[in-house]
Amino acid sequence: SRGSDKAMADWATSLVASKVDHWMPTGTDPVACGMDPSATVISMRESGSSSPVTITIGSAAGGSAQSRYVSCSDRTGICIVPGLEGALQVTPSDLRSRKPKPLRLDAIDKIEIYSSELKSKEVPILVIVRKQGGDDWEITGNHPINLSAAEVSAWFEKLQSLRASAFEPATPEKLESAGLTHPS
Repeated sequence: SRGSDKAMADWATSLVASKVDHWMPTGTDPVACGMDPSATVISMRESGSSSPVTITIGSAAGGSAQSRYVSCSDRTGICIVPGLEGALQVTPSDLRSRKPKPLRLDAIDKIEIYSSELKSKEVPILVIVRKQGGDDWEITGNHPINLSAAEVSAWFEKLQSLRASAFEPATPEKLESAGLTHPS
C-alpha cells in the first residue's frame, strides 16, 4: 500500500540520524551482541544507487532496552546506539498513508455511484459527467441537473480529505462483517 511520505521520512530519519554512543572493540563477537542471527535488519537504498545500505540491529546493550548493538554495511565494527526503541516499534500500519490515492479532478470526466442496497448493482444510482468544452458538470437522468465546477470541486476535495483511522486485514470474514463482500 502507499506509504505516508511524512511517516516514512520521520521513521527513516529516526534510524539514520541516531547518534552512536560508542564503538565496541575490534573483534567483538556478533553472536554475543545478538547480531547473528540478528534481531532486525533494515535495508535502505538511496535513489539512483544500485546497492543498499544495511543496518543490522542486535540485542539490547548492557541490559538496557534503550540502547542496542548496531552495525552498518558501509562501516566496519559494532557500535552501541541509544534511542532506537521507538523506530523498532513502528508497524507497517504506522507507515501507511491514511489518505485515499490522490486523484486529479481535471483527469476525471465521469463519476458513477452505485448502491449495494438496490437489487440491480450494475446500474448506478447517480451519474455525474463533465460537460463537453467546459469545467461544469451535470447529473444525468430523466431530469438533468447542472452543477458548477466549484460545487463538484468542493465535493471532490471533501472526498480527497478523507482519512482512514485504522487498517484491518481484508479477510473474507472481515469483508462480510463490514458489508464489503459485494462492494458497491
